[in-house]
Amino acid sequence: MAARRTRNGPAPSTMIFFIMAAVAAVPLAAWKGYPGVVASWALLIVGALAEPPPMMTGRKVAGRPPEPAGPHEERAATAYAMYRTWQWRMWTPTFDWGPGWPIRLSWIAALFAAIAALGLPVTQPIWALGNAAAAYLLTVQIRASARRSNQNCPGLTLATFRQGLSLMSLLAIPAAAAGATLGWSLPGIVKRYFPDVPSLSGLFLAIGLGGLGALAGLYPPWSTAALADWRLLVERRALWGTAWPSLKIDPAPTLLSARRVGVVLVETFTAPPLLGWDGMRGKSKDLPRMLPGHAVGLIPVPQEVQGQPLPGTIHPGKFAVASWDLAAPPSLTDTGLDPDVATLAVSVASMKTSDLTGFAPMVVESVERVSTDDSPTAAWLVHGGWPGGPGWTSARDGGWDGTFGDFASASAIINHRDDSAPLYVGDLDGAELEDDALQTLLSNLATEYYWKARWADVLKQGVNDPIIQHAQSRDLTYGQTVIHRAVFCVRTGADPSDHTNSATEKKMSTSIQNVPFVSIAHFTMPRRGVVGERHASAFTVSYSPGHLPSSPDRVADHGEASRVILTGHVNTAFDAARLARPEVIGTECLTFSAATNSGNAMWRIDLRLVGGVTLADVRGGLERMRVGVNTPWIAVDVHPSGCSLYVGVRPDRARYAKPTTEKTITRLVWDSAWLAAAVRGAEAKTPSLQESVSLPKNPAVSRLTFRLPTGTSMPDIVKALPKMRTGTGNAFVEIDRERSTADNLTLMVSREDPMPKRVGIDPDEFDGSTNFPLAVGATGESEFWSLSDSPHIAVVGQSGSGKTGAMAALSMGVLMAGFDLIIIDPMKSCADFRWAQPWTLAMAPDLPTGSAAMRWVIGEVDRRKTLNSTHGARSYLELPEDIRPKPIVVMIDEFTSLIEKTVVARTPSADPEMEMERQKAIASNLLTDDIGSIAGRISREARSAGVHLVIGGQKLRTTDLDKIPGGGTLKVSLARVLLGSTSDGDRRSALRAPDAAPLLDGAIPIGRGVYEPSNGSGRLIQVRYEDPDELAARIAAVRQPAAPLDLTTFTRAPVDSKPLVQEVDMGAELFGGTVEEVDAGAGVEFDLSEFDLSEFEFTLDDTDNPTEEDVPDSPAPIEADDPSAGEFAVDETPDWVTDIALAEESFTFDDLVPDDDDDDDDDDDDDVSVPFSLDDLLIDQDADWAMTPAAIESDDWSMPTTSPAVARNDWTATPPPLDADDDWSLV
Repeated sequence: MAARRTRNGPAPSTMIFFIMAAVAAVPLAAWKGYPGVVASWALLIVGALAEPPPMMTGRKVAGRPPEPAGPHEERAATAYAMYRTWQWRMWTPTFDWGPGWPIRLSWIAALFAAIAALGLPVTQPIWALGNAAAAYLLTVQIRASARRSNQNCPGLTLATFRQGLSLMSLLAIPAAAAGATLGWSLPGIVKRYFPDVPSLSGLFLAIGLGGLGALAGLYPPWSTAALADWRLLVERRALWGTAWPSLKIDPAPTLLSARRVGVVLVETFTAPPLLGWDGMRGKSKDLPRMLPGHAVGLIPVPQEVQGQPLPGTIHPGKFAVASWDLAAPPSLTDTGLDPDVATLAVSVASMKTSDLTGFAPMVVESVERVSTDDSPTAAWLVHGGWPGGPGWTSARDGGWDGTFGDFASASAIINHRDDSAPLYVGDLDGAELEDDALQTLLSNLATEYYWKARWADVLKQGVNDPIIQHAQSRDLTYGQTVIHRAVFCVRTGADPSDHTNSATEKKMSTSIQNVPFVSIAHFTMPRRGVVGERHASAFTVSYSPGHLPSSPDRVADHGEASRVILTGHVNTAFDAARLARPEVIGTECLTFSAATNSGNAMWRIDLRLVGGVTLADVRGGLERMRVGVNTPWIAVDVHPSGCSLYVGVRPDRARYAKPTTEKTITRLVWDSAWLAAAVRGAEAKTPSLQESVSLPKNPAVSRLTFRLPTGTSMPDIVKALPKMRTGTGNAFVEIDRERSTADNLTLMVSREDPMPKRVGIDPDEFDGSTNFPLAVGATGESEFWSLSDSPHIAVVGQSGSGKTGAMAALSMGVLMAGFDLIIIDPMKSCADFRWAQPWTLAMAPDLPTGSAAMRWVIGEVDRRKTLNSTHGARSYLELPEDIRPKPIVVMIDEFTSLIEKTVVARTPSADPEMEMERQKAIASNLLTDDIGSIAGRISREARSAGVHLVIGGQKLRTTDLDKIPGGGTLKVSLARVLLGSTSDGDRRSALRAPDAAPLLDGAIPIGRGVYEPSNGSGRLIQVRYEDPDELAARIAAVRQPAAPLDLTTFTRAPVDSKPLVQEVDMGAELFGGTVEEVDAGAGVEFDLSEFDLSEFEFTLDDTDNPTEEDVPDSPAPIEADDPSAGEFAVDETPDWVTDIALAEESFTFDDLVPDDDDDDDDDDDDDVSVPFSLDDLLIDQDADWAMTPAAIESDDWSMPTTSPAVARNDWTATPPPLDADDDWSLV
């Protein structure tokens, strides 16, 4: 059957027919005198038994019947549930037949219905009783089944009678009269029209119908009032019925009750068995979206004992939902709020707080107002319990009340001191309370709560927070800014030092909304005569939301508030120095009172050192302290209790309130400078000032003598000089190395630059000795170039540094002393020295002249050496006066640039003009080597001959000197003058001891530099300078012009210009006949045995004496298409190629051709042979000069060559000894 109904659809309900039959049965049976009500009762029982169940097409869940799909199926299911109760409750006695308690209105109606049924016509008296019984049962059971099937409607009882009394209740009177009248008159009416019907009892009918009429009149207002909650329940059930599925809660909670309390709607549910109260708590966060526009909160339902709620408990299977319109929420600060509504609001806020904080729910037991009636705002005392823990104390420690206040939109404080009055909520600051003591209590609780929250942010979890001491805490005023100062005591076993640190201060600043000033320090108090004794368990927290001075020099004198600020700065300073924080035991402003943040204050802060910190530790950390508190100046001095810090404005800017203060500060300035410069010895001791004197020739400079402590390093002092200038306010601080020893340090100091910007030449300083005035030092005394100490000198400086002026001053000194002077300046054609030309032996403005002059000088050196040897003199100074030669000074300007060789291509060029230029460059390199190599010999050999070098250049690199044969001697014997601004690399190249020399920085005047004699350390100088005309005039006054040297025999002889490309004629003397014209492309082959080489002197290389078998074979000719054709790698030239002997130095031809880094192979053809003449290669654009053979009549050394197939032999050409007639042409 069930399958057939499923296939063909549900069976139709038949109950309507039985109901119609039951209604019709009453009058029909009464017509014949039968008990019609009994028939109706029986028909309804039969109909209930025959009623088929309705088909449900809704959601199907395993283990449960299908659910209704809509309102129609819901009504069908409700009706069927009622009909099913008729099947057995209609005839089986149940409590539904009783009156109930309180007495139900349906039972009273059943009595009136039974009385009315007694009046129906029957033929047998017993049947009247049957009608009465059936009428009673039908009325009682139908109403009971309807209540049960219709969502357990409570119905009307006498207990709710008063709720229904209203003006509408007066309708019961006419309704009762109408019913009684109808019942009384009905027998007569029936008898008149239906005479065959048995007689009716008018009395029973009048009583029964009159009573039913009265009840019908009372029902509308009575049901409206008494069933309001039930109707609300039905409405809310319908709403929740559609809402629960969205939360995926199955089965859905059952709504037990719904009631309104003021603006709050409270609904009580039975939780699903699998969820219970705890499970529904987890769903509470989703409730607001089920009721849009409403604030919704889950609250617990207390357990019941004998029908009465048990305070402080939570029912495990029930819960309640409180909600209100968001537009009209209950406010706990509203004085008109009903206590019941306040209770619900507190309960909702409590549950939300517990859900957020993870605490078990707090069950609200009662809420009572503690504010006065005339208070503008309200405050409440809440009593409650924690059935699941943790209790009020733990809740306070966890910040529960703060979160609760946020949800309650009011202030909330847990009274952790008294569990009987645990929670206060409302406007605790603005409400007028009933008791002043309560006002103080709440104020202290608010302060404790505030700091509880702060310490919760600062301390690690599980660490007990300190306890504030209200009596000792107070506010201070710094100008218009308030400083809050709170005193705390740690709990037993804790140490205040755990909180007095920078980490806690930073966290506290963040917790207090990033206030700019927070200082945590120990609480001190005099004890047993000890000032600054720390309390064993107390400390202070001082903070201010306003802006306070950021450094001690900006702190004005405002009493205790200033001390609090300075304490914070001292703690920061010691933290920066990584030292234990001291205790501030006294402060004094040493300057005249200044406005806040003026930056003109200086303070003395007396400290009691703790934690093993010593005065030496403080001295060692002063610079870090200064940087840590961003103060211009800081110093430390001894104090009986520890030390005194002097901190604030720079001493040279301070206006001291007491005259004696300046003496103390002056003594500390230098100690501070040493500390700032990190110059410390053992035990962090600094150099101690022993003496201070002003220099007689320069009073602006003071010479200070310090005793150096053990462990002090001179390099550290040198590095610290810039910081010492800043620390002492002296623009000039330099070391006097001549007076400094291992134990004592001498400094020259001056507030301003003590050096003159320009200083002239003093003629009185020319005494005819070998000491030439060069410059003036910082002491005001002259600096000399002493030939006895430094036989040679280099003047180095960039353009505009005063280099030319320095060399001019040296030139004047040389000439004034009667020395001979030779000036070589091919780079600038001696333009800077023309003023001295009348008194010089030679002035070489070009390379050929410079080369000739240097060959003359080296020849003169050899002559003097021979002369010394002949007379057994170690130096020319020991020669007899009548044969003693004058000293010679050779001055070479732009020396380093001069000895730089021109880069020459390795491969000859096919372009004759370019090839000529290449050969000219080779010849120029030869002349450069002349000058450089002879300079090296002079530095090595010429001191005893009385010949000295002055070289000038923009840079002096060690590599430059290394290029010169004998350059190593020059490096040792060379005094140095370094002028102007230089890089660190130039400085290290130019000076032997750059780290020991003074540093030049800032704006450097012309002529300012460092003078480093060969036997001393560098010192600061200002080069003397005079106008060239003045120099010439002074020299002319004391010296006659000199006869210039004739350098003709030492100059490479000029020759006539010849064509760049010409036919080659080697000469009949060499070839024994005439040579035919040479084909430049084919090359020339010849046998060296055909040459007459008797006029040449050959010597083997001393370092390499090859045998015949040691001589390598000539390289094989290279074909034209070979990639290496046309290339001539100088560095591949065998060591047996021709050397050019110059005096005692040998130069290879390779030296004349530096490596060509240019990979350009323009004009480098492979198969081109260029005939050329060496004389032609030396043709200059302005003068024709070339090397002249010494012993060969013909000067034509032209010869064809073919590159690269050139035969190479191992031979060395050595010239005869140098004399006046010597010719240094290539042989």
